[in-house]
Amino acid sequence: MNLYLISIWIDGGILLFSFILLYVDRNPIFGFRIPATLSDPEIWKKTHKKLAKIFSVSTFINLFLVLLTHKCCYGYIKIFDALLWFSFILLLLYLIYYANTLYEDKFPQKVKKVNFPKSPLLKKLSQILRKLNPGFVKVQLWV
Repeated sequence: MNLYLISIWIDGGILLFSFILLYVDRNPIFGFRIPATLSDPEIWKKTHKKLAKIFSVSTFINLFLVLLTHKCCYGYIKIFDALLWFSFILLLLYLIYYANTLYEDKFPQKVKKVNFPKSPLLKKLSQILRKLNPGFVKVQLWV
């Protein structure tokens, strides 16, 4: 099997995975399982809906680019696939941030207040890093 067909099969699998995520309830095995999504069914549904939309759009873009360039520029398929996986990593970081933000909005009493640095830039950066760290929220769930 050549790289072109492998890329199409992987894109198809990701699209199927994205479609299935829309219909999965909270469970101990399958899904975007971080403490924030496991804490509440509403946060689980919203995060999975956003995950399915983002992954399907990025996969369609990759599939379009692969189909567009497969005859003339075979080397670009590797670049497109590498960009797809890099974008997935960034999207997963965004989804962790999104889910933790939903958690903080829904359960403000369970989130410990932290003294932020005085610099506005450091304050914003520390807020983002705090929301990206699922372990931080996991510790907070039992407070």
